[in-house]
Amino acid sequence: PRRDVELVSVPGKDGQLIIDHNRFENIQVTYPAFNKESAMSSFSTNLSNLRNTLSAYKGYQRLSDTFHTDEFRLATFVDGFEVDPIKYNTAARFNLVFNCKPQRFLTSGETKVTLTSGNAINNPTLFPAKPLFEVVGSGTLTVGTTVITISESGTKYIDCDTMECYAISGGAPVNKNDKIALAEFPTLPAGNTTISWTGLTSVKCTPRWWKL
Repeated sequence: PRRDVELVSVPGKDGQLIIDHNRFENIQVTYPAFNKESAMSSFSTNLSNLRNTLSAYKGYQRLSDTFHTDEFRLATFVDGFEVDPIKYNTAARFNLVFNCKPQRFLTSGETKVTLTSGNAINNPTLFPAKPLFEVVGSGTLTVGTTVITISESGTKYIDCDTMECYAISGGAPVNKNDKIALAEFPTLPAGNTTISWTGLTSVKCTPRWWKL
């Protein structure tokens, strides 16, 4: 994935000024595909089913394969595809092209970790992760240098990716941004980040590690 930067020329200054937007751009991921059937009718039907299935999903979906079992992407299928049949219209080679977010998310980052106040959590990658915290009770949570104040008891979720705070009621999220005060949503940079709290009963973290 390409880093989103601007190169600006300044009169009288050698080289260029780099303006980094602190993000990476989406990337296209292509899977070579092949379909072979014993009859023309089943070939046409199965290709149609594949095309309709891929096109029916909206937004980003989880994309994983058997070559990278320890990671996955978030992808959308937007371009569609057509094929040039061969061998009596019963076989074809074609490409499936997915538009993907730049991250390769590690499956290890999906594991919810029960934290101990004052201990550190280690990010094994070089990139800052945007975790999901599950906190129980009211009190103060400190992640690195970021202080978060929870003013209502019960179980709350602090999603540092979507930048939303919520509880779950009746199986659906209920907005709790007004019950949680923070200057910014924390990230987990490379290496160790100390996490501590006061007043809370428990804190769990789904770290969402990723790499390129």
